[in-house]
Amino acid sequence: MKVLLLLVVVFTTSCVQIDTKTGNNFDDSFVKHIKKGQTNKSDIKFWFGEPNSMTVTTTGDIYSYIDMRIKSSATFLGNAQATGNTRSLTVIFSEDDTVKDFTYSVTNTSTNLTQN
Repeated sequence: MKVLLLLVVVFTTSCVQIDTKTGNNFDDSFVKHIKKGQTNKSDIKFWFGEPNSMTVTTTGDIYSYIDMRIKSSATFLGNAQATGNTRSLTVIFSEDDTVKDFTYSVTNTSTNLTQN
């Protein structure tokens, strides 16, 4: 009987966890140091590393950095939860390789699902 009770407790409280990471884990503390018309490509690469994607245009390059982290878990009772954090930095350079413009955003999400 004790073994059966132990199996029921373990089965109903067991949990599966999955951590997913996509992109580069860049140091966003340097975002405050980006100055339009002053900061150049080598500064950006030094602070944030190689971009996840680079677009070459006739008016200047565009560097994109993204870091996405998702943690999800589910129990055998049907309860599931997912939390996520996405950080995105896009830097647009002028023809002289200085920063023309940039955007930085952080998005946090959380979802809970319960099966009845």
